[in-house]
Amino acid sequence: MKQSPPISCLCAVLRRASRAVTRAYEARLDPLGVTVTQHTILRTLMQAGARAQHELAEILVMDSTTLTRTLSPLRARGWIEQRPTDDRRVRRWAITPSGRRVVDRCAKAWQASQRDLKARVGEREWEVLRHSLLRLGGLAAA
Repeated sequence: MKQSPPISCLCAVLRRASRAVTRAYEARLDPLGVTVTQHTILRTLMQAGARAQHELAEILVMDSTTLTRTLSPLRARGWIEQRPTDDRRVRRWAITPSGRRVVDRCAKAWQASQRDLKARVGEREWEVLRHSLLRLGGLAAA
């Protein structure tokens, strides 16, 4: 791999790292017909349960327009469904049994990506990095 020039801007470094990590996961998920973002949304709904769209956007730190565009193909494939709410203006999304099967089908690919990246950075650094990024993500959401 070609050595990249040093970048002092944290935002630029994080974006570059994000693209590299996304490529690693997508190399494994693409053959299964799922993008990293779709997989993340499905896993989030599976773990967190049905959520209003604005709650899902908060959890994922995504703007509503981007999330709407991303949810549309998931719904079209039958992987998520809209659930009724008391307020007709609020869209509540839930993963379907078909969506759960997609997450299950992707589990080995996702785990292999996790394992490969962890091996490249080391167990200790992996945990430090994960905790630092969680903390930074919490600052962005605040």
